[in-house]
Amino acid sequence: MKLKIATALLLLTAVSAMAADASNADINKSWKLTLYHATRVGSALLPAGEYKVQHLKDGGQHVLVFKADKKEMARVGCTMESLPKKTAMTTVLENKNDAGEQVLISIAFEGDTVQHDLVNP
Repeated sequence: MKLKIATALLLLTAVSAMAADASNADINKSWKLTLYHATRVGSALLPAGEYKVQHLKDGGQHVLVFKADKKEMARVGCTMESLPKKTAMTTVLENKNDAGEQVLISIAFEGDTVQHDLVNP
């Protein structure tokens, strides 16, 4: 019985450590992202174009900051989800809202093992 409890505690500790690693992955890292059409990111509707996306930690909250020409265009909270392997290419998941706008839901950047799920208002 003691062996089962010790094994369960060890497994719980390992899972917690992996979750902590995923939640702190890529902080202060930045990437380039091309939006091919107007896309809602958080509360901002971004026009098609090139953006620098930076992952920051603001207090206890993870955020993605979208910049164009060094100007902040959008800031949105995110959560991270570990992926089983590195992403071969940048992948975005979008949805349409009631107004017919494309809404960015998540991003997995090329070469990363983390998917950023956006917290949309």
